[in-house]
Amino acid sequence: MVPSHFLETLIELYRSNAIFSLKMSRELDRICKQFQDEQVTIVPFKGPIFGEFAYGDLCLRPFCDLDFLVNKQDIARAKALLLADGYELEFDIDRTRETAFLRQECEYTFINHRKQISVDLHWGIVRNYASFGLSVDEILKHLIPFEFFGRQIMIPSPEYTLLILILHNGGKHQWEGLLGIFDVAQLISSRKDLDWDKVINIAAEKGMSRALHLGLYLAQDLLSVELPASVSRRMQDDSTIKSVAAQISTRLFASAESPPTKLEHLLFSLNTRARAVDKIRYCLAQLVTSDHEDRNHFALPQALVPIYGLLRLARWLRN
Repeated sequence: MVPSHFLETLIELYRSNAIFSLKMSRELDRICKQFQDEQVTIVPFKGPIFGEFAYGDLCLRPFCDLDFLVNKQDIARAKALLLADGYELEFDIDRTRETAFLRQECEYTFINHRKQISVDLHWGIVRNYASFGLSVDEILKHLIPFEFFGRQIMIPSPEYTLLILILHNGGKHQWEGLLGIFDVAQLISSRKDLDWDKVINIAAEKGMSRALHLGLYLAQDLLSVELPASVSRRMQDDSTIKSVAAQISTRLFASAESPPTKLEHLLFSLNTRARAVDKIRYCLAQLVTSDHEDRNHFALPQALVPIYGLLRLARWLRN
């Protein structure tokens, strides 16, 4: 039923992705073994692991890099191992600013130019100012064994994998593409062992219930994923979710793509937080938490690093 020239394109895309996925999976397996030998705990997630875990075939889901979770106390050792292995940091961070970087950011990006492979090392899912309380340290306490390339590795449980998807695609990327929504739908459809009570309770405890419900609503509305009746009722009772989901759908299928403005970005983030305290905390953190752009704009010595927050506030007010 598919015209031949479209089918040929799809076949070529699949083959290219399959070759890339196998190459990246081999590197993921090698890195995991190397870190295991050095007794440094890192946990792969997203990428080929998620393809195998949720889709049942790592070649069925496109991705561009490898992602690992690491305890904050192991960051220095993990960083040193990757640097010694031929990887380089994407951005040079001098020692005077690294403490602030570790406190305010959530990941290092490494690149191996010879292999043309990128690796992200996460000590957080999203930046701290996102003000959701789901930490990597907590995720690493809820791992399950999973067989990958004939070897057993530990990965986040289905419940925490779902919450990671919600944070990454909703909190960081604001559901900018269909792939993130499809990931949520595919995980729910394939993992029948998902403990919904556990997911709901964790989300409520972390102040991310509305963010969770928005992701689930999009998966149900756009991709007809089946959800437990109790979960569907929770979503239907929140008019804000329907309004935000309609905006996302409009943006997804707009003929001309235009990135959201900073104000739209802010309003989206506030609308995905139901509790007033989380909205206030997010606004305050946005105003005073410096980012990579701030630190490049103002190169301050270590003693003056706390001033970055004031400089960010001044830049924000000026803009």
